[in-house]
Amino acid sequence: MKGIYMKKLFICVLLVIFFGNTVSANVGFGPAEMYVTNNPDTHIIGNATLINGDDVGKYGVFQLMMPFSDKDTFQISNSEIMHARVLCNDCGKSMQRKDVSEYNHERLEGYCPVCQSDNLVFYDVLPRDELQMLSVIPSGGFHLKKIDDYTWVTEEKISPHGYCNINILYNSVDSYLPSYLGEHWEFHLRGKTKEGDGNDFITGGLDLRVLLSFKFPLDIELCSDVVKGEEFTVNIRVTDEKNSFYNELKKPVTVEFNGETKRTDSEGKVSFMMPESRFDYNYTVHVLESDLYLSENYVVSHGIQMFEKDFFGFFSFFQNIYVIISLCVIGVLSCIIILYIRKNYVWE
Repeated sequence: MKGIYMKKLFICVLLVIFFGNTVSANVGFGPAEMYVTNNPDTHIIGNATLINGDDVGKYGVFQLMMPFSDKDTFQISNSEIMHARVLCNDCGKSMQRKDVSEYNHERLEGYCPVCQSDNLVFYDVLPRDELQMLSVIPSGGFHLKKIDDYTWVTEEKISPHGYCNINILYNSVDSYLPSYLGEHWEFHLRGKTKEGDGNDFITGGLDLRVLLSFKFPLDIELCSDVVKGEEFTVNIRVTDEKNSFYNELKKPVTVEFNGETKRTDSEGKVSFMMPESRFDYNYTVHVLESDLYLSENYVVSHGIQMFEKDFFGFFSFFQNIYVIISLCVIGVLSCIIILYIRKNYVWE
């Protein structure tokens, strides 16, 4: 009897191992890694595909992984820190922090194990506040429902050997803090499939590593009139998605116009020559994306005067304050008028 029992136990172990590998092999989720930046226009920072490799239809599950060892204090686990991505700007080597030679956690310093360069980019764990700004939406014929703070499930089953595409969203509209300029973060998104439509405990799956570089938008301000055959100047400033502030550049940026490329000066300004032409054409001033700033375009043509942009730019900057002050003034004047009428008007 003992021999029969051991034989059955051995067969069960083999079945578990076999089907466990089969389940993992029948799920595809990728790409495995992506490098992205915040996107003020659409907030879509990337897309991914979940593949159902089984012979039966299954629901797709997408889950943002929590990098915290303590959900009450949100203490980041040491394993997450040491496995965070590091890039060498000189030789392009991609590694983890644990692979960096002479790694110093406090100063984020070390040397590339390949070329010995100290020109490294250290990705950090995404801050807790920014984790709240992440979400996923379907890209195609599927619908997603949120079943937990960081978990989404398809409402329809993915057909056998079919796939589901999603977009990864990062709503950065309120995230433009001075300390975030030039930050590099990473987070993990897990994808898997399941047969049931219940909110059962989700295990397994494949992870997608998203490496996010946080960059600030730019504003292009016209500093002189645009006239054919004459030089005009633009001023490049740092702003946010709501244009609620304008700051000077921390580093110069590269600007292109009509085939010519220049760098901004210490004041963030750059000048170009407007081409001579019989007809009026539009030309684009294009600021290239850099390690700190997103790209930006501004269209100019003959006859555009600097006050046209400055005037509207002024009111776009002060529009919220302007409305508030106007309402306050109207309210105060209304109270004064009412009090004056009550005091001086003789009611019959």
